[in-house]
Amino acid sequence: MPAEPDKWLRAVVKLTDLTQQGELDWEIADYQSGPSVVGPSYFAEYKDRLLRLEKIQIESSDSWHGRGETVEEITLDFVDRVEKTSLWTFPSSTGLDQLYGAVRYRTAGVSDFLDSLLDDD
Repeated sequence: MPAEPDKWLRAVVKLTDLTQQGELDWEIADYQSGPSVVGPSYFAEYKDRLLRLEKIQIESSDSWHGRGETVEEITLDFVDRVEKTSLWTFPSSTGLDQLYGAVRYRTAGVSDFLDSLLDDD
């Protein structure tokens, strides 16, 4: 890939910041893009690009013991607006876990719930 790894991480950090600030709205999809998806798929539009964020399960092979292990990974894709298929997948980075957590927090309405709960005191 032509871009340097730091550029991918900075992009994911910016998406996380925009999400936490409420400037990037994510929606929960009413379907999953594949059988390996764990939990909901999330979609957001940013600068005329449709983004999809998902947690997927991957079978990892252990060549030493000859058996696989299931691991979970967060993926971020540009997706086609009509077919909702992946056009391009961001490289895996440490920031994707934080983005996924921020998206789950925002779409679940945790902040609004906490504000409402604490206002009742």
